[in-house]
Amino acid sequence: MIDRIWKYKFHYIIVLPALLLIFIFKLIPFFRNIVFSFVDYKPFLGLFESPWVGFGNFKALFEDTLFRHALRNTLIINIGFALVAGVIAWLLALALSSIRIRAVRGAFQTIFLIPYVVPTVFIAGIVMLLLSPAHSPLHLTDKLLLADPLWTKPILIGIEVFRSLGIPAMIGLAAILSNKTAQSAGKRGRPNAAAAGRAIAAYLILQLSFLFSSDFELTTILVNPLIMDSGITIDHYIYTIGLMQANYGLSSAAGAFVAFIQFILVLLAYQLVRGRFLGDLFSGTKPHIDSQSSKHSSKWWGTAVSAIYAAIVLLFVYLLIIEPFTKKSDSAQLLHDLFSFWNIAGYTISNFAAAVVFMLVSVTLAYPLTVKKLPGRQLYKLFLLFVLIAASNQISEYFFFRELDMVNTLFPQIFTGFFSLASVFVLKSIFNSRHAVLKEQAEASGRGELHTFFTLFIPKVWKPLLALGVLQFIALWNAYLPSVIYVVREESYSPVAKGLRLLLSAPENFADPILWQYCAIISLPPIVLLLIFRKWIISEVLASQVTK
Repeated sequence: MIDRIWKYKFHYIIVLPALLLIFIFKLIPFFRNIVFSFVDYKPFLGLFESPWVGFGNFKALFEDTLFRHALRNTLIINIGFALVAGVIAWLLALALSSIRIRAVRGAFQTIFLIPYVVPTVFIAGIVMLLLSPAHSPLHLTDKLLLADPLWTKPILIGIEVFRSLGIPAMIGLAAILSNKTAQSAGKRGRPNAAAAGRAIAAYLILQLSFLFSSDFELTTILVNPLIMDSGITIDHYIYTIGLMQANYGLSSAAGAFVAFIQFILVLLAYQLVRGRFLGDLFSGTKPHIDSQSSKHSSKWWGTAVSAIYAAIVLLFVYLLIIEPFTKKSDSAQLLHDLFSFWNIAGYTISNFAAAVVFMLVSVTLAYPLTVKKLPGRQLYKLFLLFVLIAASNQISEYFFFRELDMVNTLFPQIFTGFFSLASVFVLKSIFNSRHAVLKEQAEASGRGELHTFFTLFIPKVWKPLLALGVLQFIALWNAYLPSVIYVVREESYSPVAKGLRLLLSAPENFADPILWQYCAIISLPPIVLLLIFRKWIISEVLASQVTK
């Protein structure tokens, strides 16, 4: 055992910087949150001097009617999303696969992914605008649907499906194309519909492993006091009870409960996908490319179905990006007055720095998983899965950064942006599914692990790694939550958070074109990045976007 550990010593050394960052910025806040859940926290006394209440917070949690509503709503929304998104994504994958002209199919794929890279808060804003009896450009309804509890869950599920549908659709399409590759190579392949279904099912299983997580930013904007019971989710509950009502023990108990359940679900999902579905997500073959595809006619129904959904997405893009510039504002303020160069530059630089460190963390943590006989490999994977569920933005994390005097700075968003550990398993799976033999040959030939890391591993994963970094930058750019939690001065809000504040600050001016022009411009960087890196954002990379 000692000889084997020494043989693979580079794998243990390379992860140390990333593990140190994880310990400081993930594990310390997480375990502090566990302690929070057992005490009646008093800020003036400190964590360890506050009265110990044992399981009192957990007892109060399950007696809280609002928490039970949040638990039920979160389950219904997530299960509803999985069912609806699964069926529609499967149909879209089949439709796309029937399109023989690669350029047309690629255009549809890019269009389908646009909603995912647009800030969630602006998608919610467009929905509020469309469903507003007073301001809707399409005049869809005369009723206040956003104040009707019966419509709360369908609207939330519909937005989540619209926003994320492109991911499972692309995963299903990739499975079909890989299945065609296997068939063209003389291998036994499953029918295309079954291949797409299995790949989409694998993604949804991973998504449902975070059954008690939700899109906090979406519910925070759309769920108002009139529909609180029907719309509040667990993440929203933790924020409301903790930071808004200062009931730190109850909020921390909810976070600890969610972490415990989700760790079990993540372990089960990982074992299930690894045992039965891993090949559907990471086939090890490149998509089938028909050199004569341009000479074949596409199936009309596939083009029609794809065009219908593309039209819906493009209507949304028009309403967000183009339509505001077709109207004249009655406001006295000018568009350039809404922008601050230093604010945008500061967030751009900080998000870029966080994305770079994120890529370094991901690639160094993934490399040891390429060695199947590495001593302690299973324990290492278990640790990474545990860190994966270590909840962020809880009360303990807020106090952690406050004690470090980082409130009203960019540092909390930078440091929390270092981690998205699903990318570690994605990089590992991409490499192992396609290049494991090369790694074994390099090891057999006596090439050192340091040499293999730079001459084999990095050259084979740098494109998906860069794509993961782009998606991480987009996620950080689109984030509204860090500004809400860590920033007090509105002038220091992120560009996206500032846009939402402008829209909501004066309800009578909600449809003001100037405000929407600002939101349109702020939404452009993620869309531009998608267009630039669309060929590198492959289905395996998109599989890392569970819980996002």
